[in-house]
Amino acid sequence: MKNLNLKAIGFVAGLALAGLAEGAEANWPNWRGATENGSASSGSYVAEFDNQKKVKWKAELPAKGCSTPIVWKDQIIITSPSDGRDSVIAFDWNGKKRWQTEVGDERAGKHRNGSGSNPSAITDGKLLFAYFKSGNLAGFTLEGKLLWKTNLQDRFSRDTLYWDIGTSPVLTVKHVVLAVMHSGESYLAAFDKRTGELAWKESRNYETPVEGDHSYATPHVIQYQGREAIVVWGAERLTIHNATDGKLFWTCEGFNPDQRGNWVQVASSVLAGDMAIVPYGRGKHLAGIELSGNGNITKSNRRWTLTGTGSFVPTPAVKDG
Repeated sequence: MKNLNLKAIGFVAGLALAGLAEGAEANWPNWRGATENGSASSGSYVAEFDNQKKVKWKAELPAKGCSTPIVWKDQIIITSPSDGRDSVIAFDWNGKKRWQTEVGDERAGKHRNGSGSNPSAITDGKLLFAYFKSGNLAGFTLEGKLLWKTNLQDRFSRDTLYWDIGTSPVLTVKHVVLAVMHSGESYLAAFDKRTGELAWKESRNYETPVEGDHSYATPHVIQYQGREAIVVWGAERLTIHNATDGKLFWTCEGFNPDQRGNWVQVASSVLAGDMAIVPYGRGKHLAGIELSGNGNITKSNRRWTLTGTGSFVPTPAVKDG
């Protein structure tokens, strides 16, 4: 990559984060924020900027990474390739690099808007976790010390997505959890936060039209009927799983009634109270699904459907919903 492009990448990062720094009162521990809905309840943010206006600092990055930065206290943390290696990099609020830790060999992105570092890092305020297109999954201290690493593609199944992995890890009380949804063996897998030991793996395989089983969406962790649970959007189904072992609580289907091909799930669902807002149909539909009940709730829990508008790639955000 030419140096001009490297500077452009650093410029974008510096600008976006400068806006967040101005008024954020809370941490932003994962790609969708502390409430996992893409919004903040307070603060003042830059809504418009260019190459000169409202630039607080610029930091050159080693290569193109497309993850959302996360924030924990005085650190801004990103994932990025660096000399062909998957890396996690932390900056302070003045744009000074605090640390950089390499994980393993990069598997480069192939989409013009993608990279091998699409998934965002995540932290519980004690430890930090990152996942990459290569299949590398790793746990770190907040000072950047690598605690453990594993590779999901070496252990379980090769990546068969048409494009670059975008699903970020999520955290339960005990585990870091990944959802892998593509053609072939799809699954949820949970790893001990401190050791990286596999706690459980649960297959999640469904028959769909071509590419319908591909998902780039990130799950949610919720409390469901008094238990910790994981909400997953992929393979044309919204499912809820027990966070203890990955077993299925319920399924909602009916998101591709005409069995169209290439209705891939790119945007994630978003939660609003006891509702999941699900974008589907390549940006043509939104549905509101009530998070209640057990078994197959397809006919009972769809509260509304919006047709003619939706979101294919960007995940919806919820504010005062």
